[in-house]
Amino acid sequence: MCEVKTEDYLMDKILPEDCNSTKVLGMLTPDPTSSIMIENGLEVPKGKLIKTGLKTLFVESDYVIYKLCQAKLRYLVQVQWRF
Repeated sequence: MCEVKTEDYLMDKILPEDCNSTKVLGMLTPDPTSSIMIENGLEVPKGKLIKTGLKTLFVESDYVIYKLCQAKLRYLVQVQWRF
């Protein structure tokens, strides 16, 4: 997975051969001290949003995949944003 921290990244940029997805790092992220671990060592973030200190146009961090076969829906979560 490639990590992107700047807004000058273009999504149509050719990925390195060893990358099949991109993690876009934003200004906010869930507090990692509140994360829980579930089966297979998977970390699930569930804390309040905190500032990352990154100077970017991206608000939240996101994962971008490029092939539908990489997606597997396991949980449906309803979120209510309060700003």
